[in-house]
Amino acid sequence: MPHPHPRGRQRGPDRRHRGPNRATFLLNHFTAGPDTDAESVWRSVTGWYTTKTGVDNSTALRPTRPSSFALVNYARLPTGAIRFLFGQLARPSFHRFVRATLDEHGMRALPAFHRLVHASA
Repeated sequence: MPHPHPRGRQRGPDRRHRGPNRATFLLNHFTAGPDTDAESVWRSVTGWYTTKTGVDNSTALRPTRPSSFALVNYARLPTGAIRFLFGQLARPSFHRFVRATLDEHGMRALPAFHRLVHASA
């Protein structure tokens, strides 16, 4: 039986919703000019994400056919989308390093957040 919470007190996260069924996935689509080595630029910023946001499972996917995107980055986030976005946008180093690096190479990131789809029995 759950404990009642005193009036005005915030509840902590509901642990039942933190398992793999509630995981948030990032598919970050990157545009780049034809002469940009998008993979090298992406690799140059991955350490920032590991250190600052805890994302340590990032994978770059290269298109198999001509595409509007130079690469797509796939990662399972350690937090939800809002917390992840706040965790990067609120850091001055994100703007000084990550955005500056992408801008310098003419790259743009177009993130999309997703959750797993589960079939019910």
